[in-house]
Amino acid sequence: MSERLLIADLAAARYRLLGEVHDNPAHHYIRTRLIVAIADTGARPAVVFEQFDLERDEALLAAQMARTDAEQLAEAGRLDRKSWEWPLHKPILEAALTMRLPVRAGNLSRSQLRGDLQAAVVNDTNAIWYARLHAAHWSEAHAMVLRAE
Repeated sequence: MSERLLIADLAAARYRLLGEVHDNPAHHYIRTRLIVAIADTGARPAVVFEQFDLERDEALLAAQMARTDAEQLAEAGRLDRKSWEWPLHKPILEAALTMRLPVRAGNLSRSQLRGDLQAAVVNDTNAIWYARLHAAHWSEAHAMVLRAE
């Protein structure tokens, strides 16, 4: 598939999941290029970051309304700069802000996960995954489809 066709497909999609290896700068660069290219088609997707907990979403929105920059937005979202190897994600935030795409929080905080999910073993990736699905009010049917994909 050509990059032009990929962009057309991504622009037309309802949801886009652009993953990366967190410490690979090339992946961040590619995602930045894709986000800009999608926005250049006229699509206005929200750019949702797992690096921001949902409870910081209002602060992110307020920072964007104040025409903040990427550094200030990261601060508003309380980005864990060390864990997320900042500034690797900075170009994506800059692109979203430049293109006036909404930046939203997409992660459940540890406190949200704890609630009624004390049984999840913190070091067990699968337990955390299922805990997040449950906390997000996903049904088991949703989880089965996601696991299959």
